[in-house]
Amino acid sequence: MLTRPALLFVVGFASLLGGCSDSSSADENSLGVNSLVNQVQQIPELAVATSGIDEPFNDLSPIEIHGLWDFSQDYSDGLLNVRYIEVTEAGTWRVWDYQGDTYDQGDNCFFSNDSTFKRTGGSEYRLTDGEAVLDISATVAPGGLILKFDNGRSLRLPKVDTLSPVDFNRCDQVG
Repeated sequence: MLTRPALLFVVGFASLLGGCSDSSSADENSLGVNSLVNQVQQIPELAVATSGIDEPFNDLSPIEIHGLWDFSQDYSDGLLNVRYIEVTEAGTWRVWDYQGDTYDQGDNCFFSNDSTFKRTGGSEYRLTDGEAVLDISATVAPGGLILKFDNGRSLRLPKVDTLSPVDFNRCDQVG
């Protein structure tokens, strides 16, 4: 059984790659690697980066790709799932999932989950959350962070400069 943080990790990646299309809470979904691995094959064509993906990757470290990236997804049924990925200078990959959006329909707060984001060489990185592991390529290009997966698919996450994680109201601090 996955713990709540592991579930949050799986949900984030699943929806990044075109996960479930029905509305559900962070308890029912997850923000992590296991679901991402299963759903990489299902990335909708519109979610695939359409520019900048042929540029050579720079030899980046987590310090050079740290920041806040927009991880939100619009669904065909009109729902919006607001999420952000924070990459810290220390190599933490943190997914922030806003619960008050039209997808989760919850409280005005964020759930978060931390995973390890470690460079394995060149532009290759390993995301680890417990036993769940995902190897990806990552680079920063004009317009965002580009993630490439083993199946040849890639995603561009726009940089967020107007918010900071310190602005996020954490659900575990609401009450």
